[in-house]
Amino acid sequence: MGKYIIKRLLQLIPILLVVSILAFGLVRVLPGGAAVAYLTARNIAPTKESIAAAEEYLGLNQPLLTQYFIWLKGAAAFDFGVSYASNKAIAPEILGALRNTMGLAAAAMVWLVLISVPLGIFSAKKPNSAFDHFSRGFAFLGASAPSFLVGFLLVLLFSVKLNLLPSFGKRNFASYIMPSLTLALGYIASYSRILRNSLLENMRSTNVLYARARGLKEKRVFSAHTLRNSMIPVVTNFCLSVGGMLAGSVIVEDVFSWPGMGRLIISSIEARDYPMIQAYVVIMALLYITINLVADILCAAINPKIRYEA
Repeated sequence: MGKYIIKRLLQLIPILLVVSILAFGLVRVLPGGAAVAYLTARNIAPTKESIAAAEEYLGLNQPLLTQYFIWLKGAAAFDFGVSYASNKAIAPEILGALRNTMGLAAAAMVWLVLISVPLGIFSAKKPNSAFDHFSRGFAFLGASAPSFLVGFLLVLLFSVKLNLLPSFGKRNFASYIMPSLTLALGYIASYSRILRNSLLENMRSTNVLYARARGLKEKRVFSAHTLRNSMIPVVTNFCLSVGGMLAGSVIVEDVFSWPGMGRLIISSIEARDYPMIQAYVVIMALLYITINLVADILCAAINPKIRYEA
Protein backbone atom coordinates (compact mmCIF):
# COMPACT_ATOMS: atom_id res chain seq x y z
CA MET A 1 0.00 0.00 0.00
CA GLY A 2 2.88 2.36 0.82
CA LYS A 3 4.46 1.82 -2.61
CA TYR A 4 1.12 2.54 -4.28
CA ILE A 5 0.73 5.85 -2.38
CA ILE A 6 4.32 6.91 -3.20
CA LYS A 7 3.76 6.09 -6.88
CA ARG A 8 0.55 8.14 -6.96
CA LEU A 9 2.28 11.08 -5.23
CA LEU A 10 5.12 11.06 -7.78
CA GLN A 11 2.57 11.10 -10.60
CA LEU A 12 1.13 14.35 -9.21
CA ILE A 13 4.36 16.35 -9.59
CA PRO A 14 4.07 17.01 -13.37
CA ILE A 15 0.36 17.82 -12.96
CA LEU A 16 1.14 20.45 -10.31
CA LEU A 17 3.83 21.97 -12.54
CA VAL A 18 1.38 22.26 -15.45
CA VAL A 19 -1.21 23.88 -13.16
CA SER A 20 1.36 26.40 -11.91
CA ILE A 21 2.35 27.33 -15.47
CA LEU A 22 -1.29 27.77 -16.50
CA ALA A 23 -2.09 29.90 -13.43
CA PHE A 24 1.00 32.05 -13.98
CA GLY A 25 0.28 32.48 -17.69
CA LEU A 26 -3.33 33.44 -16.99
CA VAL A 27 -2.32 37.04 -16.28
CA ARG A 28 -0.53 37.27 -19.62
CA VAL A 29 -3.54 36.28 -21.75
CA LEU A 30 -6.34 38.16 -19.96
CA PRO A 31 -7.27 41.52 -21.54
CA GLY A 32 -5.87 44.78 -20.18
CA GLY A 33 -2.82 43.38 -18.42
CA ALA A 34 -1.96 43.18 -14.74
CA ALA A 35 -0.49 46.70 -14.56
CA VAL A 36 -3.66 48.31 -15.95
CA ALA A 37 -5.85 46.23 -13.61
CA TYR A 38 -3.67 47.23 -10.66
CA LEU A 39 -3.94 50.95 -11.53
CA THR A 40 -7.69 50.76 -12.19
CA ALA A 41 -8.29 49.16 -8.78
CA ARG A 42 -6.58 52.17 -7.20
CA ASN A 43 -8.42 54.74 -9.35
CA ILE A 44 -5.20 55.78 -11.13
CA ALA A 45 -5.37 56.71 -14.81
CA PRO A 46 -3.43 54.13 -16.89
CA THR A 47 -0.96 56.40 -18.71
CA LYS A 48 2.35 55.24 -20.17
CA GLU A 49 4.23 56.56 -17.15
CA SER A 50 1.88 55.03 -14.57
CA ILE A 51 1.81 51.68 -16.40
CA ALA A 52 5.62 51.60 -16.51
CA ALA A 53 5.79 52.44 -12.80
CA ALA A 54 3.21 49.74 -11.97
CA GLU A 55 5.07 47.14 -14.04
CA GLU A 56 8.28 47.95 -12.19
CA TYR A 57 6.51 47.78 -8.81
CA LEU A 58 4.85 44.45 -9.66
CA GLY A 59 8.03 43.03 -11.18
CA LEU A 60 6.45 42.66 -14.62
CA ASN A 61 9.48 44.19 -16.34
CA GLN A 62 11.70 41.27 -15.32
CA PRO A 63 12.38 38.26 -17.61
CA LEU A 64 9.37 35.94 -17.83
CA LEU A 65 11.22 32.95 -16.39
CA THR A 66 12.41 35.03 -13.43
CA GLN A 67 8.84 36.22 -12.79
CA TYR A 68 7.60 32.62 -12.90
CA PHE A 69 10.12 31.32 -10.35
CA ILE A 70 9.49 34.27 -8.02
CA TRP A 71 5.75 33.64 -8.23
CA LEU A 72 6.21 29.85 -7.84
CA LYS A 73 8.37 30.33 -4.74
CA GLY A 74 5.65 32.50 -3.19
CA ALA A 75 2.86 30.09 -4.17
CA ALA A 76 4.76 27.14 -2.66
CA ALA A 77 4.85 29.09 0.62
CA PHE A 78 1.16 29.97 0.18
CA ASP A 79 2.06 33.60 -0.41
CA PHE A 80 0.04 34.85 -3.39
CA GLY A 81 0.73 38.51 -2.78
CA VAL A 82 -1.79 41.29 -2.22
CA SER A 83 -5.27 41.58 -3.69
CA TYR A 84 -5.72 44.41 -6.20
CA ALA A 85 -9.29 44.98 -5.02
CA SER A 86 -8.94 44.93 -1.23
CA ASN A 87 -5.21 45.70 -0.91
CA LYS A 88 -5.01 42.90 1.67
CA ALA A 89 -2.98 39.69 1.75
CA ILE A 90 -4.65 37.08 -0.45
CA ALA A 91 -3.95 33.97 1.65
CA PRO A 92 -6.08 34.88 4.73
CA GLU A 93 -8.88 36.22 2.52
CA ILE A 94 -9.07 33.14 0.31
CA LEU A 95 -8.70 30.75 3.27
CA GLY A 96 -11.67 32.37 5.00
CA ALA A 97 -13.80 31.97 1.87
CA LEU A 98 -12.54 28.40 1.38
CA ARG A 99 -13.46 27.52 4.97
CA ASN A 100 -17.03 28.69 4.38
CA THR A 101 -17.32 26.79 1.09
CA MET A 102 -15.87 23.61 2.59
CA GLY A 103 -18.32 23.87 5.48
CA LEU A 104 -21.15 24.15 2.98
CA ALA A 105 -19.80 21.18 0.98
CA ALA A 106 -19.45 19.11 4.17
CA ALA A 107 -23.08 19.81 5.09
CA ALA A 108 -24.10 18.85 1.53
CA MET A 109 -22.16 15.59 1.90
CA VAL A 110 -24.14 14.78 5.04
CA TRP A 111 -27.38 15.19 3.05
CA LEU A 112 -25.87 13.08 0.28
CA VAL A 113 -25.03 10.14 2.54
CA LEU A 114 -28.21 10.28 4.64
CA ILE A 115 -30.53 10.28 1.61
CA SER A 116 -28.78 8.62 -1.34
CA VAL A 117 -27.44 5.51 0.46
CA PRO A 118 -30.83 4.36 1.87
CA LEU A 119 -32.52 5.20 -1.45
CA GLY A 120 -29.97 3.14 -3.40
CA ILE A 121 -30.11 0.15 -1.04
CA PHE A 122 -33.93 0.01 -0.81
CA SER A 123 -34.27 0.38 -4.59
CA ALA A 124 -31.78 -2.44 -5.21
CA LYS A 125 -33.48 -4.77 -2.74
CA LYS A 126 -36.89 -4.11 -4.31
CA PRO A 127 -36.17 -3.60 -8.05
CA ASN A 128 -39.10 -2.43 -10.20
CA SER A 129 -41.23 -1.87 -7.09
CA ALA A 130 -43.28 1.27 -6.45
CA PHE A 131 -40.45 2.62 -4.30
CA ASP A 132 -37.91 1.91 -7.05
CA HIS A 133 -40.04 3.76 -9.60
CA PHE A 134 -40.41 6.66 -7.17
CA SER A 135 -36.64 6.87 -6.64
CA ARG A 136 -36.09 6.80 -10.41
CA GLY A 137 -38.49 9.71 -10.83
CA PHE A 138 -36.78 11.54 -7.98
CA ALA A 139 -33.39 10.92 -9.60
CA PHE A 140 -34.63 12.30 -12.93
CA LEU A 141 -36.11 15.43 -11.35
CA GLY A 142 -33.12 15.98 -9.06
CA ALA A 143 -30.61 15.68 -11.88
CA SER A 144 -32.66 17.91 -14.20
CA ALA A 145 -33.60 20.75 -11.85
CA PRO A 146 -31.22 23.76 -12.00
CA SER A 147 -29.69 24.57 -8.62
CA PHE A 148 -30.78 28.22 -8.78
CA LEU A 149 -34.41 27.13 -9.28
CA VAL A 150 -34.22 24.68 -6.37
CA GLY A 151 -32.70 27.42 -4.22
CA PHE A 152 -35.41 29.94 -5.08
CA LEU A 153 -38.16 27.39 -4.38
CA LEU A 154 -36.66 26.50 -0.99
CA VAL A 155 -36.36 30.18 -0.07
CA LEU A 156 -39.96 30.80 -1.16
CA LEU A 157 -41.26 27.89 0.93
CA PHE A 158 -39.14 27.89 4.09
CA SER A 159 -38.24 31.59 4.36
CA VAL A 160 -41.03 33.58 2.74
CA LYS A 161 -44.07 31.36 3.38
CA LEU A 162 -43.18 29.46 6.57
CA ASN A 163 -40.52 31.82 7.97
CA LEU A 164 -38.57 28.87 9.38
CA LEU A 165 -35.08 29.34 7.93
CA PRO A 166 -32.85 32.33 7.09
CA SER A 167 -32.84 33.13 3.39
CA PHE A 168 -29.30 34.45 3.01
CA GLY A 169 -25.88 34.77 4.62
CA LYS A 170 -24.04 32.68 7.19
CA ARG A 171 -25.58 33.42 10.58
CA ASN A 172 -26.00 30.16 12.49
CA PHE A 173 -26.45 26.42 12.02
CA ALA A 174 -29.85 26.90 10.37
CA SER A 175 -28.17 28.98 7.64
CA TYR A 176 -26.52 25.80 6.32
CA ILE A 177 -29.72 23.83 5.75
CA MET A 178 -31.13 25.30 2.53
CA PRO A 179 -27.90 26.05 0.63
CA SER A 180 -26.39 22.65 1.49
CA LEU A 181 -29.57 20.82 0.46
CA THR A 182 -29.66 22.80 -2.79
CA LEU A 183 -26.03 21.91 -3.47
CA ALA A 184 -26.58 18.23 -2.66
CA LEU A 185 -29.84 17.56 -4.51
CA GLY A 186 -28.39 16.79 -7.94
CA TYR A 187 -25.73 14.55 -6.41
CA ILE A 188 -28.30 12.72 -4.26
CA ALA A 189 -30.27 11.86 -7.38
CA SER A 190 -27.30 10.49 -9.31
CA TYR A 191 -25.67 8.66 -6.38
CA SER A 192 -28.80 6.76 -5.44
CA ARG A 193 -28.89 5.42 -9.01
CA ILE A 194 -25.16 4.63 -9.05
CA LEU A 195 -25.45 2.64 -5.81
CA ARG A 196 -28.63 0.87 -6.95
CA ASN A 197 -27.15 -0.22 -10.28
CA SER A 198 -23.88 -1.28 -8.68
CA LEU A 199 -25.71 -3.34 -6.06
CA LEU A 200 -27.89 -5.07 -8.66
CA GLU A 201 -24.82 -5.90 -10.74
CA ASN A 202 -22.95 -7.36 -7.76
CA MET A 203 -25.99 -9.33 -6.58
CA ARG A 204 -25.65 -11.37 -9.79
CA SER A 205 -21.87 -11.79 -9.51
CA THR A 206 -20.12 -15.15 -9.10
CA ASN A 207 -18.74 -14.23 -5.66
CA VAL A 208 -22.20 -13.54 -4.27
CA LEU A 209 -23.66 -16.73 -5.77
CA TYR A 210 -20.77 -18.74 -4.31
CA ALA A 211 -21.25 -17.12 -0.87
CA ARG A 212 -24.91 -18.09 -0.92
CA ALA A 213 -24.01 -21.62 -1.99
CA ARG A 214 -21.74 -21.88 1.07
CA GLY A 215 -24.80 -21.27 3.24
CA LEU A 216 -23.91 -17.79 4.49
CA LYS A 217 -26.79 -15.74 5.85
CA GLU A 218 -28.23 -13.17 3.47
CA LYS A 219 -27.25 -10.27 5.75
CA ARG A 220 -23.64 -11.51 5.78
CA VAL A 221 -23.63 -11.94 2.00
CA PHE A 222 -25.00 -8.45 1.49
CA SER A 223 -22.62 -6.66 3.87
CA ALA A 224 -19.42 -8.62 3.17
CA HIS A 225 -19.74 -9.17 -0.57
CA THR A 226 -22.49 -7.20 -2.31
CA LEU A 227 -22.26 -3.86 -0.51
CA ARG A 228 -18.46 -3.91 -0.15
CA ASN A 229 -17.84 -4.40 -3.88
CA SER A 230 -20.60 -1.96 -4.80
CA MET A 231 -18.97 0.82 -2.80
CA ILE A 232 -15.95 1.16 -5.15
CA PRO A 233 -17.68 3.31 -7.82
CA VAL A 234 -19.61 5.11 -5.09
CA VAL A 235 -16.48 6.04 -3.11
CA THR A 236 -14.67 7.18 -6.26
CA ASN A 237 -17.54 9.41 -7.35
CA PHE A 238 -18.18 10.54 -3.78
CA CYS A 239 -14.64 11.87 -3.34
CA LEU A 240 -14.66 13.54 -6.74
CA SER A 241 -18.00 15.15 -5.92
CA VAL A 242 -16.33 17.07 -3.08
CA GLY A 243 -14.25 18.87 -5.69
CA GLY A 244 -17.32 19.33 -7.86
CA MET A 245 -19.22 20.85 -4.97
CA LEU A 246 -16.37 23.21 -4.11
CA ALA A 247 -16.09 24.41 -7.71
CA GLY A 248 -19.82 24.24 -8.48
CA SER A 249 -20.98 26.19 -5.46
CA VAL A 250 -20.82 29.50 -7.36
CA ILE A 251 -24.55 29.61 -8.21
CA VAL A 252 -25.69 28.35 -4.81
CA GLU A 253 -23.50 30.86 -2.97
CA ASP A 254 -24.83 33.64 -5.17
CA VAL A 255 -28.47 32.67 -4.53
CA PHE A 256 -28.01 32.47 -0.75
CA SER A 257 -25.37 35.26 -0.46
CA TRP A 258 -22.98 32.74 1.06
CA PRO A 259 -19.50 34.23 1.76
CA GLY A 260 -17.52 31.47 0.06
CA MET A 261 -15.17 30.81 -2.85
CA GLY A 262 -17.91 31.17 -5.44
CA ARG A 263 -18.79 34.73 -4.51
CA LEU A 264 -15.12 35.58 -4.07
CA ILE A 265 -14.13 34.47 -7.58
CA ILE A 266 -17.10 36.28 -9.16
CA SER A 267 -16.16 39.56 -7.47
CA SER A 268 -12.47 38.98 -8.36
CA ILE A 269 -13.28 38.47 -12.05
CA GLU A 270 -15.47 41.58 -12.09
CA ALA A 271 -12.67 43.61 -10.45
CA ARG A 272 -9.95 42.00 -12.61
CA ASP A 273 -8.15 41.00 -9.43
CA TYR A 274 -5.58 38.82 -11.20
CA PRO A 275 -3.55 37.66 -8.15
CA MET A 276 -6.76 36.48 -6.48
CA ILE A 277 -7.82 34.64 -9.67
CA GLN A 278 -4.40 32.97 -9.84
CA ALA A 279 -4.67 31.88 -6.21
CA TYR A 280 -8.18 30.51 -6.85
CA VAL A 281 -6.98 28.43 -9.82
CA VAL A 282 -4.03 26.98 -7.87
CA ILE A 283 -6.01 26.18 -4.73
CA MET A 284 -8.97 24.61 -6.55
CA ALA A 285 -6.62 22.52 -8.71
CA LEU A 286 -4.72 21.42 -5.61
CA LEU A 287 -7.99 20.42 -3.93
CA TYR A 288 -9.11 18.43 -6.97
CA ILE A 289 -5.77 16.62 -7.13
CA THR A 290 -5.77 15.85 -3.40
CA ILE A 291 -9.35 14.59 -3.46
CA ASN A 292 -8.60 12.41 -6.49
CA LEU A 293 -5.61 10.94 -4.63
CA VAL A 294 -7.76 10.21 -1.57
CA ALA A 295 -10.36 8.52 -3.79
CA ASP A 296 -7.71 6.29 -5.37
CA ILE A 297 -6.29 5.32 -1.96
CA LEU A 298 -9.74 4.53 -0.55
CA CYS A 299 -10.62 2.39 -3.57
CA ALA A 300 -7.28 0.57 -3.27
CA ALA A 301 -8.02 -0.07 0.41
CA ILE A 302 -11.48 -1.45 -0.41
CA ASN A 303 -10.25 -3.57 -3.32
CA PRO A 304 -6.54 -4.62 -3.00
CA LYS A 305 -6.55 -5.80 -6.63
CA ILE A 306 -6.53 -2.13 -7.74
CA ARG A 307 -3.15 -1.37 -6.15
CA TYR A 308 -1.61 -4.56 -7.53
CA GLU A 309 -2.76 -3.68 -11.04
CA ALA A 310 -1.51 -0.05 -10.78
